[in-house]
Amino acid sequence: MNYNVICLVFLFINYVKATVYTLFNYKPIEISINGGPIEKVFSLTIANANQFGSNAYISPYSNLQDAQLEMVSIQPHSIFKAGLLAIRLFNKTIHASKKVSIHSLKHISIQYKKGRPLHIDGESLETDMDQLNISIEPQALLVIV
Repeated sequence: MNYNVICLVFLFINYVKATVYTLFNYKPIEISINGGPIEKVFSLTIANANQFGSNAYISPYSNLQDAQLEMVSIQPHSIFKAGLLAIRLFNKTIHASKKVSIHSLKHISIQYKKGRPLHIDGESLETDMDQLNISIEPQALLVIV
């Protein structure tokens, strides 16, 4: 077995351990979307691309070219259903779950309690704000090939 394969196996095992720990200790977050009523969600993802990476497809039909963001909301669920959602995440069918809703939008405002943890492009942070405004700026990035 070569070094790269060993590293990938080690990384995968750490992801599994972190996931199991989180499933047993996680509490849903309370948010308000665009000034609406407070709701509890297991996860809220704002996506432009279709996957997190490592072939985890959180928003299978997202398109980098359509000038839309996708809001992927996962309702709280049992630990046992989490396994099914994980399978759906990797086989591009998460959108078919009754616990998942996906909406296309150009702007979203999310209100939440200060000090909640966030992930922005894979980086974890704790915010000192109670509102997050996200919008898409079509054709704002110039790519030269």
